[in-house]
Amino acid sequence: MDPEIRIIKGTGEKVTGEIFFLGEGEIKPELLNQRVEGKIIAGGKFSKVALKKALALDVAGVVTTDVDEDLFNQISAGINWEIGETCHLTLTLLIVEKQDLVFFEKNHGKKAIAPLEEKKIYLCP
Repeated sequence: MDPEIRIIKGTGEKVTGEIFFLGEGEIKPELLNQRVEGKIIAGGKFSKVALKKALALDVAGVVTTDVDEDLFNQISAGINWEIGETCHLTLTLLIVEKQDLVFFEKNHGKKAIAPLEEKKIYLCP
């Protein structure tokens, strides 16, 4: 198993936190609750509703294999979804290859770091 995963693209800031793997399919908002607070959550496709809930639950970051391109661009631009204006969103969103989700599944509960400038996610020593 590779000790690090390449980020295809991402937006936000460097994050550190415990990995919380949610599954490979579509991530339903009801899967998200207080247990994900402060964690790097990883899963398949996140809808706008699921991302809004993740933001409200103050996750450290979101790792996904699939997100709508317009939604990614809104997050990158800091568009507030509620009022349609630019603001500072604190959501770090990272896109990885689908086959790389196994890294998160096998390392669930371990601490990881994702420095965006390095375009990778790796386990903390």
